[in-house]
Amino acid sequence: MSKPPAEGPAEPKSKRATYAPVPWIDERIPDTIEHMLPPEVDASDFTPWLKSRLGEYRHWLEFAKGNPSTLADEIAHVVRNRKALEDALPALNRDAYSADTMAELRIRTAGTTALDFDECLKLGTMALVIAIPALRKREETLGTLDAKRGRRKQAPRDKLMLDVFERLGGMPRHRKLVVQILEACGVRPLVTDPKELRELLPASSRKKQG
Repeated sequence: MSKPPAEGPAEPKSKRATYAPVPWIDERIPDTIEHMLPPEVDASDFTPWLKSRLGEYRHWLEFAKGNPSTLADEIAHVVRNRKALEDALPALNRDAYSADTMAELRIRTAGTTALDFDECLKLGTMALVIAIPALRKREETLGTLDAKRGRRKQAPRDKLMLDVFERLGGMPRHRKLVVQILEACGVRPLVTDPKELRELLPASSRKKQG
């Protein structure tokens, strides 16, 4: 009976372990975090999870850095884009170019689309003529919003706080601990008002006695 083919060497566990399930790991967690945890929370489990969760959160912040976060920022963002479109509008007028330039542009764009260059200019003009007034209306809408709505709810940060709260056990006594842990990790601003914390971090009916 022939021997079965020998299997290749098993892949070392250390090699497999290099492929982390989450690519964003934040190692900037102070050692004091472990001493802040309640006895029922295993630091060897909680700390790696927190590094991964904070890495994911900060990666999202980098990705969303260009998005407006306050009412004033959003108004400025809309105004900036509206002005950019207004500045571009004259360039879509065929009269902005000499006859020789127009002739060359028609030749260079021929065959790149089913439309000729003149039709592209017309469509571009039509799009901006529609978009510019719409952006002006958006400016008016934002300008009439109540100033109290100036700061949007920070959904990613709030979700981070809720995740940490639930990881700790989700008991009322864990609410302040969530703030302390995330402050130690440099996450700001945080919800600290007791009433807002209760709304953001609700305890389940089974945990309200904690």
